[in-house]
Parts: sequence; C-alpha cells; structure tokens
Amino acid sequence: VLLVVIITLLAGSLSLIVSTVKGFLPPRWDAQRDEVEDQISQVFKFLPLEMDAETERMIVGSIEAGLDIGFEIAQLPTPLPRPVKDFLQALGGWITAPLLRLGGWMGYAFWVLLVAKLLGGRATLSQMLGCTALYVAPQILTILQVIPCLGPILAFVAFVWGLVIYIKATAVANELSPGRALLAAILPAAVLIGLISLAV
Repeated sequence: VLLVVIITLLAGSLSLIVSTVKGFLPPRWDAQRDEVEDQISQVFKFLPLEMDAETERMIVGSIEAGLDIGFEIAQLPTPLPRPVKDFLQALGGWITAPLLRLGGWMGYAFWVLLVAKLLGGRATLSQMLGCTALYVAPQILTILQVIPCLGPILAFVAFVWGLVIYIKATAVANELSPGRALLAAILPAAVLIGLISLAV
C-alpha cells in the first residue's frame, strides 16, 4: 500500500509544480480559445457522416456560444486569487490520486483473484495484493507526462510494463500458467468494457 501511495505521489509531483507555476502566469484566453476551435475543426474533418454547410454552421455556432459562456465563467472573479485557487485545485488532485489508485487497485485485484480461483489459483487476497502492488513501479515514468510529445509515450510504456508485471505477479501468487494468469488479469476488464458498451 505504501509503495502505491509513494509512487503515485512522486509521479504527480511534477504536474503539481507545473500547475502551480501556471497559476502565476497571466491566462491566455485567446490562445486557449484558438486551440479549442482548431480541435473542433479537426473533429468535423474526420466525421464519418456527410453534413450540409448549414447544419455544420449551426453546430459550430452552438459550440462557439457554449465556449463564450465557458470562458466568461472562467474569467469571473473568485473569492481566492487565481494562483491560490489553481494551487489548491492541483494539490487536491495530487492528494486524491493515491486514494483513487488504491481503490482501483484493490477493487480490481479482488475480481482478478476471483477469476484466478475459478482457474485453479491458490492465492489469498493479501498475497494477491502483495504481489500485484509491484505493477505501480513503472508509473514513476509518468512524472514526465507534462512534456507534450514524450509524456503520452512514457504513459503508454508505463501502462504496458505495469500490465506485464501484473500478469506475472498474478501467475506467481496463484501458481498459474502465464496463459491462465493473462486470462485472469484481463477478463474482469473485458467484462466491464462489455457491460459499458451494452449500457451505451
């Protein structure tokens, strides 16, 4: 548990610092608006459905009206100075990140253990948690996630590396073959994705 908390806090520390520094810089509303409008235009380019110019104009107009409202709200005065507000918001996210990760890790480990038991696994819940906690070690790479090009690549590498560790830990804790450990590790996620897709 301590390992998960420490690595999650370390991984989020640079983001906390960057968010705090950004809070002291003057807001760049025009640049942010241009960026959002560029993203919207990119979405329209890749839509699978053809739409007439009038419909597209109407949708873009609605989105821009929503953007106007959003940016006006963001510029309203707040009880605390903006740098303090941004720092407290970033600090709150940094502190709650380990709690969210702990909850997700423990909850998912329970379902993986259940599937592993059905496949002949022998681990107890404490053994399962002890072994699978090591999956969090590669997440230290995500400390650099704030770097525009490198961040997403490192996050993907950390995810794959962590998944490999998780599968190996499941195999060791439950004395399962790699194939059965893989099935036990991914089946709960596959079922959850299936249920969500059915609900949508």
